[in-house]
Amino acid sequence: MLLAWILGLISCKAVAYLQGVSVCASVTTLVAISVDRFLAICYPMTLQITTRGCRIIIAAIWIFSLSLSLPWTVYFQLVSIGKSSYGDPLYVCREVWPTEQMGTVYFLVANLVICYLLPLLVFLVCYGSIWYRLCSRVLPGEGAHNNLLAKRSKIKVIKMLFLVVTVFMISWLPLYAVFIRVKVGGT
Repeated sequence: MLLAWILGLISCKAVAYLQGVSVCASVTTLVAISVDRFLAICYPMTLQITTRGCRIIIAAIWIFSLSLSLPWTVYFQLVSIGKSSYGDPLYVCREVWPTEQMGTVYFLVANLVICYLLPLLVFLVCYGSIWYRLCSRVLPGEGAHNNLLAKRSKIKVIKMLFLVVTVFMISWLPLYAVFIRVKVGGT
């Protein structure tokens, strides 16, 4: 029985932590990609990320993600919810913060702001700058035929940029809306 409880506790903490790390690392990687695209398109000759710089960015993404989710290893716990029909204790894995406000503040800052709103803002700034740069750029030798081809190419890129931001925003919005409702608005 004790072994089952210990394994349950380890699973409770590990699953919550690894979910948080993977979400944070994924979102932060998308931010790094959007900044890299911005630099490559808007400043192609002046600002380039080297191999060493890329390694540092990847390490920073993982250190940041591992650190940001660390409180979940402390505050996710097994909570007793009664006994089964066989008399065995039943447990559920839940966030148990010293105060409810601490959990709300952590969610608002670490999850909502750092993992959703700030990345969304970075995407909008980077991709908005790319869009502006593409729309205002005139390629040398653009004739009537080449102009149409360049215009189609620009439209494809702009659609892709718009799609990336929209899909990110729409994909995560329902989850964050539910969590905001639960954490801030009550259950």
